[in-house]
Amino acid sequence: MIRRATPDDASALVSLHRESIMELCAAAYSEEELVAWTTGVDSTIYEAPMEAGNVVVAVENETIAALGVFDPSESLINALYVAPDAVRRGIGRGLMTAIEARLVGAGVDEARLNATLNAVPFYAALGYSALGLTTNRLPSGVELSCMAMTKRLQPVG
Repeated sequence: MIRRATPDDASALVSLHRESIMELCAAAYSEEELVAWTTGVDSTIYEAPMEAGNVVVAVENETIAALGVFDPSESLINALYVAPDAVRRGIGRGLMTAIEARLVGAGVDEARLNATLNAVPFYAALGYSALGLTTNRLPSGVELSCMAMTKRLQPVG
């Protein structure tokens, strides 16, 4: 089931977000980068997008298995994190489909994202095209290498 996140989900979102980074991104980033990245993850980062209705979760067996954050005003998918024990089961793909549908519903015809290096094949399989390497600056000042990607979105129906 995919639904909008609520403030009651905040602690579960933080845990999933941190676990996903530490386990799924470890092959692509240094320990220093992973620590700097996860240090900035707290419930406050979800407050504004949650208020706007731009945080969605995939729930499996009453547990949040994935989270996504997007911003229709920027045509941007800010984040997609899947719990390490839920990868390769279609949960991330399903959440991306739901996010893209919400973006289309908001009038967006092309989505942008900055993919972590480990996630580039996932997004490419969903039809995203690589534009080139870029960086994301963390609040700590550490810069993470990532791949700028884009996809033309098609209205459903």
